[in-house]
Amino acid sequence: MTIRRSLATVAAAALAVAGAQLGMAAAAHAVNLANISFDAAWGSGHQPQTLPQNFDTGHSFQIDRKGSPSAALPVNVLLVYTVGAPKLDGTDVPDLPAGFTAALDQGSCTPAAQAATGSGTAAFLCDMDVAGQVPYASFNEHIGADTPDGSVIGVTATIVPHKDNTLAKIQKAQRAGKVFTSTTDLAAVESQARAEQDSVTVQPADFTAGQTSTQSIAVHAVDNGVVTLHTASATPGVVWTDPSSSGNDGEQNIFLPIGLNATAIAGNGGALCTLVPAEYQNTYNNYSSSGLDVAQCEVTPQTTSITLTFAASATLPQTAVELSAGYHVFDNVRAPFTSSTGDFTVQPAV
Repeated sequence: MTIRRSLATVAAAALAVAGAQLGMAAAAHAVNLANISFDAAWGSGHQPQTLPQNFDTGHSFQIDRKGSPSAALPVNVLLVYTVGAPKLDGTDVPDLPAGFTAALDQGSCTPAAQAATGSGTAAFLCDMDVAGQVPYASFNEHIGADTPDGSVIGVTATIVPHKDNTLAKIQKAQRAGKVFTSTTDLAAVESQARAEQDSVTVQPADFTAGQTSTQSIAVHAVDNGVVTLHTASATPGVVWTDPSSSGNDGEQNIFLPIGLNATAIAGNGGALCTLVPAEYQNTYNNYSSSGLDVAQCEVTPQTTSITLTFAASATLPQTAVELSAGYHVFDNVRAPFTSSTGDFTVQPAV
């Protein structure tokens, strides 16, 4: 068995946009306000999302007028930035951490409040009922190189009636017990120096066909990261493919050869792990077409180990497997920050 380790720098990232649906009673309006969507660059996976310093990101929201494109839409959307998670009880103070900026990109929005301690506008009020305009707004955001490590940034979109056209009115109503439809996105800023403390180490173990074996991955986590596990042939010149997928592009790669399967994945310290179902590991399908990560775990600073169990049929010939673990620190950045690779061999049954 062999072990190889490498350290990768953070790659340039395209924003990954995920939508979180907002619902709102629509009895008083001609437009179904359940079709309001809030598209958040931070809004996928666990919260808060981990983002690097010196990083560009953004948010947007839109109301879908489908079915009634000309109907009146007497609502505003209040967008508020906070340092830390908001309480949504009318006491939140709009603010920005040092080095973080937010600016209107598109939409009929006006400043609603300046940052309490930081610099710049920390709240915007957006009119969703401007004649001739799509009810849409977007904002460009920048996490500065000097934004403090560990800063938590909240951004909340709240739907309010047209008459509530100031932050003071909206917060007064909240303090009186009014509950508006809101959605919040959170990001935690992490410095490269802290991210470099994370590590994974594959600890491979050989075994014999007809048996099961648990492969261990040691984890040192200082943040909430994602560990991906990737399998491939460790024999030079050998690629595992699905012959039934042969077409114009040739046979397509698969996770594992027939007769070998990953059967279980687990992590301690509150890790949340998922595994490609066994029935999809030996054929080309929607899972394998999107990449050959056979499993992944969302880990916490309390996670110290992950185990991946394999089972080999008694008739499996000698098979060398490369198992790679990648530790992904920053959300929306595809390349792992640090990685480790180990090879194990399934020996033929005697």
